[in-house]
Amino acid sequence: MGGRSRAAAQLLSGRGFKEVYNLAGGIKAWQGEVARGPVEANLELISGKETPAEMLTIIFGMEEAMRVFYERLSREVKTPDAARLFGELSALEIDHKQTVYNLYRARGGEVATIEGLEERASRKVMEGGLNPDEILEAIEPKASTVEDILSYAMMLETQALDLFLRFSQHSADDSTSKVLLELADQEKGHLKMLGDLMEKHLGDA
Repeated sequence: MGGRSRAAAQLLSGRGFKEVYNLAGGIKAWQGEVARGPVEANLELISGKETPAEMLTIIFGMEEAMRVFYERLSREVKTPDAARLFGELSALEIDHKQTVYNLYRARGGEVATIEGLEERASRKVMEGGLNPDEILEAIEPKASTVEDILSYAMMLETQALDLFLRFSQHSADDSTSKVLLELADQEKGHLKMLGDLMEKHLGDA
């Protein structure tokens, strides 16, 4: 287990999450509760030489891929509650994209509109370096309850946190590394939000 991954797990535990697992290595290696795989997994997505604006373009594309993924599930799941929640998660990704775009502009990004950045950014992988088509088969058959959906969403956000920390370690540019740590810190907030939703759901059940 890499030091960054241990730090992420410790951080989440400190925020009140009772069951935290290191996801270094990717969801492709995920078997039930624990992911196994090399710490280098998905680092091929970056060169390590990206400027802050270039890195934020990559992250923006991941956020958009996640939004599209949730939107797709909202149309394909069979229960109304699941469809509604996936729609809400898709809407949250719009807010995440705006945050990344604001960081992009603040770090010297040249694209003047969020729509322009959408056209430039690749959307082949979601947050955490995941392929939407590959992960859909694993999630869709089981995503029938609110608790299932929130559990998967928390797993995906934790995967993103882990990857941002590893991207930061892999980046040669100190300013890019700092941006990635800032994004990782925001992922903690996303996880807390999902945790609050889970607690609310369990309390209402």
